[in-house]
Amino acid sequence: MFFTTHLVPSSMKLIYFIVVYAFYVLGYTFASISKWSGLAIITNDPKQRPVLGGIEAAYTTVFLSLFSMYNSLYLVPKYGGFNNPDFFHELVLTVVGAAGILYALCVAAIWSKDRMETITAATGSAQKVRLKDMWQVLKGNRALQIFVLSVTSDKLAMQTHSNQVVIVMLYGIIIGNFAMSGQMAMPAIIVNLLMIFFGIKWARKVGTKRGYVAATWGCIITYVLLFLLLWLGDPSQIGFDKLGFMTIAFVLLMLLSGSFIFLSTGLVSPLIPDIVDYETYRTGRFVPGIISTTYSFVDKMVTSLAQTIVGLTLAAIGFKAAFPDVNTPYSEAIFWVTMFLYIGTVLIAWTITIVAMKFYPLTKEKMIEIQAELTARREKNAELHADPVINTADPKPAPLK
Repeated sequence: MFFTTHLVPSSMKLIYFIVVYAFYVLGYTFASISKWSGLAIITNDPKQRPVLGGIEAAYTTVFLSLFSMYNSLYLVPKYGGFNNPDFFHELVLTVVGAAGILYALCVAAIWSKDRMETITAATGSAQKVRLKDMWQVLKGNRALQIFVLSVTSDKLAMQTHSNQVVIVMLYGIIIGNFAMSGQMAMPAIIVNLLMIFFGIKWARKVGTKRGYVAATWGCIITYVLLFLLLWLGDPSQIGFDKLGFMTIAFVLLMLLSGSFIFLSTGLVSPLIPDIVDYETYRTGRFVPGIISTTYSFVDKMVTSLAQTIVGLTLAAIGFKAAFPDVNTPYSEAIFWVTMFLYIGTVLIAWTITIVAMKFYPLTKEKMIEIQAELTARREKNAELHADPVINTADPKPAPLK
């Protein structure tokens, strides 16, 4: 996709790119579905599942922080900005190589648990899956409906918010120091890991739903304060070489808001296996693939709009041929577009989440009830499928019929 498209005749470039990109999306979707399904197989302990989410969030914050440093402190100075194709060539090789290693580790991690007896323990047999089951599950599973609404809206907003062009406008144009985005990465790792550690520990006590809602409230409060700071203050006074109120307040709010974001992201992963168990409890079917596929399908449709939102918003203020870069002069239009894309979109999504989660049925108490019932079913299925016991002390056992 990145290294061969330019070799294709001009009349076929678009078609070639679409075909190759479709294969990439197909493979990535397979991997996503397997990931979400795997979370339901690794453990059925409601207290362990938030830990899995916390570990995932910890890996993510380290990777993204290192990526931000690599991007802003190494690649941009090396290639003079984002207009050099060599910038993206090196970026792609690095990211694809890292992803290959991490996917290999993912496969190795689930290898011992990914067995048929694990999958059929609560139902007694493998479940036949049909395409129309996706709609039936989505229609009847209230927890999945709420999850899809809140998580896809959050993800769409986060992909818009974290778009590289938006980061360039915030740090490179409004603040006037793009390197600061990378300089923030190292302290962010420490703060994020501390928030994840203590937040996940608290979520294990109160339940995933309550922890997720609390983390979302933390995101809303800190981002409202961040908007007020940038709107009422002077963003040009922000920088590690300008230590004053603006710099200290901005750094603290960015670190705190980022840690709440990573905590809420870490608490998303445990929700999927809870929903899988709820479907088994509700209908007797263990269908993590259908739950994961349904979410991934809706997620792909919704989040694919992120780049469109950024493009249309920037086109509305005159950036139709090219996006702003670090050399674009500051303007009021750029400020307000950045506030909408970086802060406004996520505030809207988090508000939707707060309202939607009021109707999410899987509280801590409900999950205890569900796990008790599923455990009883597993024990019953184990008894039904147990091998008959032969009395070896009898020298002449009766012949088996």
